[in-house]
Amino acid sequence: MKKIFYFLVLFVFSTLAQASLSQTTLIYKAKGGSKVDFFQIFTIEKLADGYLIKIKFTDKGELDREHEVIVGANFETTKWKFRSLKTGLTIDAYKKDDSIFLTGLKNGKKTEKVFDLKKKMWIELFPTGLENFSLSSDKKIEFWSIGIEGPGEMNIGEFVAKRKGSESFVLTDSKKVEAELVTLTFNDWKSVLWSGKSWHRKSDGRVLAIEVGREIGTWELVSEK
Repeated sequence: MKKIFYFLVLFVFSTLAQASLSQTTLIYKAKGGSKVDFFQIFTIEKLADGYLIKIKFTDKGELDREHEVIVGANFETTKWKFRSLKTGLTIDAYKKDDSIFLTGLKNGKKTEKVFDLKKKMWIELFPTGLENFSLSSDKKIEFWSIGIEGPGEMNIGEFVAKRKGSESFVLTDSKKVEAELVTLTFNDWKSVLWSGKSWHRKSDGRVLAIEVGREIGTWELVSEK
């Protein structure tokens, strides 16, 4: 099943829309799939013109990988750092004008790349970066994101997200929450290989859960402070 992750990027979950406090902490837990003891733990700090987000992925209590991302007020990524303890991959990338400049290091080999955004957004944190979109009247949004595993590692992929309407989402504690369903997939032929869904709280766009295939399963928000 790993072949489906051609441009696997992190499916981190946070709220930027309501991060009015100096720091917000959120935790998401995997349900089902092969990563049932996998957590995403991260903090959001408000900046003058955006947010700084630090994310730690833990597998069975051990740190697996971590990200540090700066996004603008419109949720677009402007700077991203990534480190995988499992594979040894590190990535530093930043946006300048309409391009992404990336430097990667793995097994002592350095890679440098430049990607043309073609006037579209860079959203490394999705579905987080789709929170504003989930609250809008727009039917779809197209964007770029960089892969961290498999054939898509350190390559860029084009994605499309579509709003599918409201539905009641049932959390683990059996509480029902009104949510906006958003579908995610590649914006090219790879759409037949991978797709996902995210549920965004209607009141503020916060990601409640995401479903991303059998291997990863479903992630759900279990704590927000």
